[in-house]
Parts: sequence; C-alpha cells; structure tokens
Amino acid sequence: MKRLLIVCLLLSLVSSSAADSSTPDEFVNELKLVIATQNSNGMLALYHLRGSPQEFVAELKNGLPVQLASLTAVKSIKLVAAPASAPPSYARGGVLYGPNLEVKGIVEIRHGSKGITQLPYGLVDGKYRLAGVKKVGTAATVDTVRLSIVAPGYSLGAKLNGQSLSLGKFDSQEIPVESYLQKGPNSLVLTWRRSGGESPMSPEIQLIRTSSSGGEVWKKPIAITGVSGSQTLDFNI
Repeated sequence: MKRLLIVCLLLSLVSSSAADSSTPDEFVNELKLVIATQNSNGMLALYHLRGSPQEFVAELKNGLPVQLASLTAVKSIKLVAAPASAPPSYARGGVLYGPNLEVKGIVEIRHGSKGITQLPYGLVDGKYRLAGVKKVGTAATVDTVRLSIVAPGYSLGAKLNGQSLSLGKFDSQEIPVESYLQKGPNSLVLTWRRSGGESPMSPEIQLIRTSSSGGEVWKKPIAITGVSGSQTLDFNI
C-alpha cells in the first residue's frame, strides 16, 4: 500500500508540473520520471501543442503508451545540438508539417541494446517543451514516397536533395521521404560500407512511390556492390 501511494504521488507530480521545466536539468529529470513511471499523460504535458492539428494530437495521445513501453532499459537521456538544417517533420495529404516552436536542440534517449529515440525540443515562455507540429507549406506530392532498405551487414548513409536522411541501425527499414522532396528534379545519394562479414543475402534497396489511392506508381532500385561505394539516383516528382 505504501509503495502504491508513493507511485500515485509521483504520477500526480508529473502530471501537474511536467510543463514547468525551466532548466535543462529539470527538463531531463521530468523526462526520466515520465518514462520510469510510464506516464503517458505526463509525457503529453511536455509537448507544446499550440497550432498542432487535431489528428496529430489524437495520434500522439494514442501512440504515447506504445512509445513509452518501447523505452526499456534507458541508459541515458541528454540534450544534444539540433542539425544545422532539417526538412519539415513530415508530409501528409499534400501538406507539409514542421515544428511548432523554434527548435533549440534534440532530446536523445538511448535505450535497450542499440535503441536511440530523438525528439526535438525548444523553449516556450521560458519553459522547455517537446515540439508539436504545425502546417508550414505544401508538399511536392500527395503520393507516398519511401526508401525501402533490406541490407544486412551494411552501414548506410543517404542524402536527398542535400538533406541527410535519418537511417536507423537496422537491417530492414522503411523511411518516408515526402518532406524532403521538391517538385521537378530530385537527387538521392546513397553511400554504403560493409560493416560485417559476407551477407547471406543480397542487399535490396529501392525508392517506391505509391499513389494516394494505394496503387504503386513506380519503383526505382538502387544497386550496391563491393565493400564500399556510393550511388546517385536522379528522379522527377
């Protein structure tokens, strides 16, 4: 019973004060607490949601319990510098969405064996808050465009129109790239280096465009050979 009362008190404190962090240390400590207690309401309170569309807020609320559950065995939480330049957060239905605050840096959460979760943050009225999203422009296409990667044993890097794509350290992954696209010519540069022994399967990397109705528009494979190298794929939107 005593343990239960302590946990309830902690949850109450997180819910009431999560948006009041005015120093980096307070902000990191709040994050540690909401993750340790798996408190999705406390995590939600850390977000700045002014100007965010209702569908984003609803998806965030529904997804936070899953996100928190994935943050097991947290090794460190620290604030790191934001990239020098970055594209909008994502594109959907022909609309570009970007951060709804001035991004000051990235919350980097290292967890599990190799897990890294990164969340942009900024200051709102002197308080540290995680970034929500707002409409920032029109996307180059209403279609879905994704980079599909199956490449066990390889370390990869990719730039689309000069912007670095965020590739996880996974053998198989799907990266949406709509927010990096521009109307007209586009250029994707892929670099690779074999990081392990001979792979039991050939790498398969392709850029796939799917129409808003669900049909495949085109599929552009990118061949990689040898121990290391680079390949450029030029295409139009």
